[in-house]
Amino acid sequence: MMKMTREQRKTRLPLILGMLPFAATAIDAFGENQILMGSANLIVCAANAIALKYIDKMQHNTNIVLFLINAAVALIVSYAYFQEGKKGLPYAWLLVCIVFVGAAFFVQRKKKSG
Repeated sequence: MMKMTREQRKTRLPLILGMLPFAATAIDAFGENQILMGSANLIVCAANAIALKYIDKMQHNTNIVLFLINAAVALIVSYAYFQEGKKGLPYAWLLVCIVFVGAAFFVQRKKKSG
């Protein structure tokens, strides 16, 4: 098994950490019969899993777009939880959104410098 560089860890970490809440939210949404929300979260989770395998071969722009899609879905989930009157979950999802936006900026900055 190859050791990952610091840049590889910084690029992969948001994908890995993002897969867990997207998967959990998909399961919760399907359990509440919210098919559209569950499907969107499941698709994003699967996209992150696929991206982990091919991230070194993907263009920087692809990484940026994927991170921004993750951020957008996280923001939608946060809004949905606010509408449902949940207390802590909306803020956790806002944090997920911020992490993905930060990851997109990191990849963009890395693209400009290298």
